[in-house]
Amino acid sequence: MGRYDAIRQLLEEVDGNTATFSFEELSAAIGCALPESAYKYQAWWANQNPPSPQSRSWTEAGWTAHPNLKQKTVTFNRIGDNSTKANFAQRRSESAPTNDLPESLSEDELKTLLGAYLIREGWKISTNMGSAHGIDILAERDSQRWVIEAKGSGSLQSMRVNYFLAVLGEILQRMSAASAKYSIALPDIQQFRNLWSRLPALAKERTGLSCLFVRKNGEIEEIK
Repeated sequence: MGRYDAIRQLLEEVDGNTATFSFEELSAAIGCALPESAYKYQAWWANQNPPSPQSRSWTEAGWTAHPNLKQKTVTFNRIGDNSTKANFAQRRSESAPTNDLPESLSEDELKTLLGAYLIREGWKISTNMGSAHGIDILAERDSQRWVIEAKGSGSLQSMRVNYFLAVLGEILQRMSAASAKYSIALPDIQQFRNLWSRLPALAKERTGLSCLFVRKNGEIEEIK
């Protein structure tokens, strides 16, 4: 499979003629960050001839891409006048269990809520928002050091699986100090709880990893 084939797979799930994704969602779908040029240049999203590796993923599926670099989103329009069974918003809603929706949070919303909680608990924090590089949240209190990597809800069940795997990989790469505490942080939705529960107990024990489930009202539950 090519690097950007996951974008084609996302578009295959769309019933309507238009679909908008954030750059964050596409990064999660392909399993790595979009290149810097995707954030800077409209030309990266152009339908090229011969097609670039990324444009092939949507042009061969019958779509065109229209990025909004300021908002870090891209809208795909289906080529031609195809009939629809449902609009894209309805498709996104049906793709997730309804009990997931109340605690849906973007990554930055989650970081804000978690940061406020940590401050109330007496931690001093440093937070990287958006696509900034580095530890998502670094919390320090007295001699304690807490490293946290976070992900938002995503809009599709398949994205959440990718988000979960991605955040595990990110936190493992941060494990450089035996004395520090390491956690991942996720919105408190059932799919993420299921994924965490299926992570082998031995892996949690060996790494000392915990998961922070964040709710919209600011409540945080830590599960080891």
